[in-house]
Amino acid sequence: MKAIFGLMALVVVLAIVANLAQKNLFGLSGSSSVVTRHNAAEKEASRQANGSPRDGSRLDAFPGAVAADPGTTVPQVSKGMQQRAVDRTTEALKQGAERNQRAAP
Repeated sequence: MKAIFGLMALVVVLAIVANLAQKNLFGLSGSSSVVTRHNAAEKEASRQANGSPRDGSRLDAFPGAVAADPGTTVPQVSKGMQQRAVDRTTEALKQGAERNQRAAP
């Protein structure tokens, strides 16, 4: 009897964890994402009509800051970050090798 209740509790906990993971991985339900896309489309249309590239977001306070593309996915952002890290590391290694060559007699 104790094992049955333990198994049932485990199934309930796994169902809750799976539900939370699904919401985090795939976003909110379809109806709210449609509303979000509709609001984004309205903002884009008003920006184009006004000729202003900025929408009043907090990133406007930082010169050169660029908002993330809402169409990118987490894996795309991750791959981009990884590629930038590889590129920067490669560049730093090249600079170090050049510096060593100049310093060697």
